Amino acid sequence: SDKRLDPAFVPDVERVISETRRCASIVKNLLEFSRESSPEKEVIALDAVLDEVCTFFHKQPGFRNIVIGKNYGSDLPLISVDPNQIRQVLMNLFINAGHAMPHGGDLEISTYRSADGKYICAGLKDTGVGISEENLARIFDPFFTTKSEGTGLGLSISYGIIENNGGKIEVKSRVGDGATFTVSLPVVG
Repeated sequence: SDKRLDPAFVPDVERVISETRRCASIVKNLLEFSRESSPEKEVIALDAVLDEVCTFFHKQPGFRNIVIGKNYGSDLPLISVDPNQIRQVLMNLFINAGHAMPHGGDLEISTYRSADGKYICAGLKDTGVGISEENLARIFDPFFTTKSEGTGLGLSISYGIIENNGGKIEVKSRVGDGATFTVSLPVVG
């Protein structure tokens, strides 16, 4: 007798396999994150890290129709952070901005000092689809995602990284009106 799988079950089995792979990669990401969660801080200029990330995305096919604008503050003090972790967060924010602008748009990067002088802030403002009010409240929750391929871990991990580095991450958005993510990181000393 034929021991092969009934073809009717094939889509279900394939789905189980792909979901299992997805879970495995989520767990792997979580483990990597927990391992590297204590920051190895260096004194750096936030602009320099932003420039690296801008240069990287400038070459990506998904960013072909996205215009990256830079509006850096002058004479900003240095920050004390883990540059690799901060780069990871900024790359994640760029990826999200790209997803929000599938047909292209503008990504405006600005840096400035917070009103109280304690932080250097990087604002990433896109002209994408925007985020609904109910989703804004949950956007940093682990496993919350609106993407079919998403794990919902990018922003929750980013949130943890920024907190570990003594900073904060905030978002402002309205549906149809783009989104602005602001990362604030502590000035040296």
